[in-house]
Amino acid sequence: MNKTLYELGAEIDLSYNKLTDLPTAKIKSPALRRLDVSHNQIAVIPDNIDKVYTLVYLNLSYNELEVIPRELGFLKYLHELDISHNRLTALPEEMCTQAYSLVILNASDNALTVLPVDIGKMKVMEDLNVGNNQIEMLPEEITDLKYLKKFDISGNKLTTVDVLSSLKAIEELRVAKNSITALPEDLHRLKQLITFDFSDNYIKAIPSTLNRIISLKDIVAANNKIDAIQDSLGKHQLLRTLDLTGNRTVSPTEQNWTPDNLDLNPLGFHHWGCLKYKIRGENLGKNPRLERNHHGEHKKREFSRAVANEAGVCSEQLR
Repeated sequence: MNKTLYELGAEIDLSYNKLTDLPTAKIKSPALRRLDVSHNQIAVIPDNIDKVYTLVYLNLSYNELEVIPRELGFLKYLHELDISHNRLTALPEEMCTQAYSLVILNASDNALTVLPVDIGKMKVMEDLNVGNNQIEMLPEEITDLKYLKKFDISGNKLTTVDVLSSLKAIEELRVAKNSITALPEDLHRLKQLITFDFSDNYIKAIPSTLNRIISLKDIVAANNKIDAIQDSLGKHQLLRTLDLTGNRTVSPTEQNWTPDNLDLNPLGFHHWGCLKYKIRGENLGKNPRLERNHHGEHKKREFSRAVANEAGVCSEQLR
């Protein structure tokens, strides 16, 4: 008897072809653990896909799927699922309630308008990407994802992210390209946070409580409406990236600066030399220390060194 696709081996890669569908899973002894059919033209997944119960990795990205069958949620060993870059408008409830082993889910670049209320039942989820959809609100139940370390909901229609302060295991949080006007004041509850990207929103201020997150290393706040930052942020020991590009920050050489009106106060930023990309802001170009080279680019290193010297930072930190 000839073997079916799902019995050919432990790993099959059929990506970058012109497949329009997948064969019905009529099998007795599946051997398949990893299946990649990304970058095809598949519009339908067979309803009995759950018969391939040995799958631990499934990549359906870059196809023409409009619906995910509920049976896909019954793949009890599935660890990673990529359904990005399709035409999905919803996720099946069973994916949340039955896929007990799902740790990584990429559903970005679809047409999702909501996340299932049962999303909190994905108890072992660690990496969730729903960026570039049309989601307007996050369900309260998302706070039940106790092990979630990476969450990307960039490129949606959120106006608030207050609920995210309860994701206590989060290490990488990306909420860029939404319509957020303010960040929650209790962000300090995210004690494991390392990278926080809230660029391309309408945020006017960075909460002072952000400095209480000891683990925080990267803050990407570009293209907002920020015109002031707290001095305490500059005392953060581990901060390596602070991107304020495209904001309305005031230059450190403004004549009438005080701790209240100076946004990039060199006396507050004791660790400028530790910043990987240095602090950038729209008005830094007005600073006489920040010259342009023959390519028209700012000499950020010279500028950072001058300010660091004022703040008492040793030159070795700038190498």
